[in-house]
Amino acid sequence: MTSMRTQVVRGSYWGASSQILRFLVSLGTLTVLARYLAPADFGIIAVIVTAALLTQTLADLGLSVCLVRQPPEKLTSKALATVFWFKLGSAIAAACFMVLAADFIAALLDMPDLRLPLQASAIVCILTLVHGVPKALLERELRFGAIAGAEFFGALAGALVALGLAIAGFGIWALIGQHIVFAGVATAIMAACARWRPSLEFSWSLLSQFVGFGVRYSGSTLVSLLSNHADRGIIASSTGAIPLGNYAVAAQITDFPSKSISELIQRLTLSVLSKTQNDDGRTRYIYLRTVHACCVVAFPMMLGIAALSDQIITLVLGPGWELAAQVLPYLAIAAALSPVNSITSNLYLARGEAGLHLRMTLLGTLFSVVGMLIGAFFGLEGIAIGRLAGHILVIGPLWGGGARLIGLSLLHVLRVVLPVTLSSMIMWIGVSGAASLIDLPIPLEIMALVAIGICLFSLTQIIFDRPRMIALMNYIFKN
Repeated sequence: MTSMRTQVVRGSYWGASSQILRFLVSLGTLTVLARYLAPADFGIIAVIVTAALLTQTLADLGLSVCLVRQPPEKLTSKALATVFWFKLGSAIAAACFMVLAADFIAALLDMPDLRLPLQASAIVCILTLVHGVPKALLERELRFGAIAGAEFFGALAGALVALGLAIAGFGIWALIGQHIVFAGVATAIMAACARWRPSLEFSWSLLSQFVGFGVRYSGSTLVSLLSNHADRGIIASSTGAIPLGNYAVAAQITDFPSKSISELIQRLTLSVLSKTQNDDGRTRYIYLRTVHACCVVAFPMMLGIAALSDQIITLVLGPGWELAAQVLPYLAIAAALSPVNSITSNLYLARGEAGLHLRMTLLGTLFSVVGMLIGAFFGLEGIAIGRLAGHILVIGPLWGGGARLIGLSLLHVLRVVLPVTLSSMIMWIGVSGAASLIDLPIPLEIMALVAIGICLFSLTQIIFDRPRMIALMNYIFKN
């Protein structure tokens, strides 16, 4: 267990460092692209990303996650090759589907400029699905540094291509090039690090052993994607590409830090919780400690973004993005909950409860979609509020159900979360009040308000959450 703990901590540092660097690269890239591209271009890429994610999820069938949680004796050379060749075939089929469906999707959303970029993005499906087996092998070995490096260099290469194409006047193709280059570079590096090559073997019987769990997991992922991206479909069909572009860029500002934390936690916790699935006491300890650590990072960060929404939009995007500033606070608060949802989802999967997880995900999707459909009557801001309401309503069923799997209750989880929530809300109120009093150039104003926020959060955490913060700091510095 000590060896695994050391690997997990080391992987956390590698992953966190990579995500911070990726965030800085993405933020810098977005700052430049927002001044060269129109909001409608970002609206088009939002539709493309949604279509690609849905297609990839259907083609993957959850097989990558199956590889991570399987016992070592089942991961024979033939089993790995079987999964790889199946994923390659499904990737090619998914790419063909995107090419053929592009005309229909463009006509359905009344976006004639969508067709060609959507067809060109089909290659991303192949590149992303092909690296599934090497990435799963790296996750099983807790080699998160290799994954982090692959994604960072992929993001850096994609950013350079996007900036070059945007400055040269290629418009939407700058964003398309960014996605293709990122997928290609990340896939190549992961394949090289895994040092695995598929053999020319295939077995339907071996594939069937993975598909049962994989289909249930894939169903949960598909439903979750529909929930997370339904707002894009509602906006695209009702208001068009320009409002969608504003909304998508605001979501990108909030989603990147939130999803970076979620992805890092998903990689770490799925492997670790799978290894401790027969030890309830150890699992409870890991789950509650990880939930607390995520809240300490995500809650103040996202509520800080909500408090500084006007300043952030002005600094990062410049003029012409006023709609993005309206929805950013609501999207930021909703995004704060994502890391805890990711940990809890992995708890379901590590316990083999993919079917129960699917039901919980369906319930969350119902809450979100109904909230956003009601909010659509009140415009773009109403859709963002509806999304936030859906995220809040699913807390009880999702977190409570996960806690019961390991002999806990929702109250145990809330005891960990609520002190951090209170500290973050006090910080939010304090920063919002200070923002109305401070009148400095935007960069200096943001720096001053961030400093105030850090001081307020640290002070209130000492008051409300002292024992857990001491334990967290001791754990970090000890390892």
